[in-house]
Amino acid sequence: MNEFKCRNYVICLALLDSLCTTRSHDHKVMLNKAVAEYYKSNLTKANDFRLALNDISSKVNSDEVYDVTQSLLLYNLAILHYHSRQYQAAYSVMEKVIPVIVDLCKTMCPALPACTTIAGSFFPYEPTYFVCDLHVTALQPDKALAFLSQIENDGVSSDARPISSDRDEGLKEDTWNSRTGALSQDKRDSWKFVIYQYRTRCYLMLKLIKLAKSSLKVLLSSTGMTVGIMFLKSQFELVRGNCQKAARVLNSAPDLLTSQTGGTPLLVMYYNDMAVIHLHMRKPNLALHYLREAVERNSAYENEIRRIFGKESDASDLSRGILPEWPLQSLSGSQYCTLVYNLGITLLHCGHFQRAFDCLLESVQLYGTNPRLWLRLAECCAMVHRQSNEEDRQLSKKMEVIERSVGSGVHRKLVIGCGLGKDHIK
Repeated sequence: MNEFKCRNYVICLALLDSLCTTRSHDHKVMLNKAVAEYYKSNLTKANDFRLALNDISSKVNSDEVYDVTQSLLLYNLAILHYHSRQYQAAYSVMEKVIPVIVDLCKTMCPALPACTTIAGSFFPYEPTYFVCDLHVTALQPDKALAFLSQIENDGVSSDARPISSDRDEGLKEDTWNSRTGALSQDKRDSWKFVIYQYRTRCYLMLKLIKLAKSSLKVLLSSTGMTVGIMFLKSQFELVRGNCQKAARVLNSAPDLLTSQTGGTPLLVMYYNDMAVIHLHMRKPNLALHYLREAVERNSAYENEIRRIFGKESDASDLSRGILPEWPLQSLSGSQYCTLVYNLGITLLHCGHFQRAFDCLLESVQLYGTNPRLWLRLAECCAMVHRQSNEEDRQLSKKMEVIERSVGSGVHRKLVIGCGLGKDHIK
């Protein structure tokens, strides 16, 4: 464990190999070895790591969710699903082990003995960030709020102190008090800051405007305008219906968009949000311009990743679940499927139905369980083949359903046929 924390992965693997000779059936040693090998590859061998996890899981054969080794296996697997953008799979896996992971965070801090995970260096509170993200991406804001309340009551004091903004520093060795096992005050404040961010996102998803406004006020008074708060405030104004104000908020701090250390490029998110705002303003052509800019920035990001790591992913590989050999964070950095989905919706509003169908069909790999996607695809098909029913409203078309008449005068009756046009009658 010490060699792993010092990032001496070669020495760590040598020690684990020696342990495997004497404890060949110890699943904890096997899990640690798989994690160490994954870290040695600079988190690029995701496919090999997933195969190793599945192999270990088949050997454990434990149906009990509260088995620690099985829980950590599922936790690692959920992280892989999350970064490969398989959110429903990650949520279904993580939902089984949330109580175990939270208990491990509270009882085994600051590090898990004899067993580690991909996020092993981020304990104790980063797993709760991961759970909150899963609830939000799975469109379960109610569960996210309930989980946040539980964690806040268990681990964070409720004293009213200013919230610090050192969210991205990570947990240091002095995060936990060695004598009391409690979080330091700085990290409590940092955790409060993250809680307010997640609460604001959930309130906006639930359209709870007053609660979202109060959370935003706390964030702005404590840290000022940061990148995350800027996007939250813009989304808040959009939910309220103030589209022009939402656009002004995004344009208020252009310098923040260039300061980034990793993950999805901020300019991609900026152009995508501007497109959504203009689509709400019923300006689909302008939204289409912003989305094209976002796709161009996202393509530049993907090309840079391919240039650095050399290997280019194939569409057939992705459809078979084979991930490219990119770092773990870069797997979820590309927002291509989201942008293509938004592009398809925008093209549909612009009247380009065939192109909209092609874009929406391409986004099925990520949003295949979204019923709205299939309804939009059906709408594209209907608009391509029959854009209106004006032809059927003509008198000549209406008369085609009458086959003949019987009788005369007031006793005259019309005999209705099958209702098909002449072109359909063979």
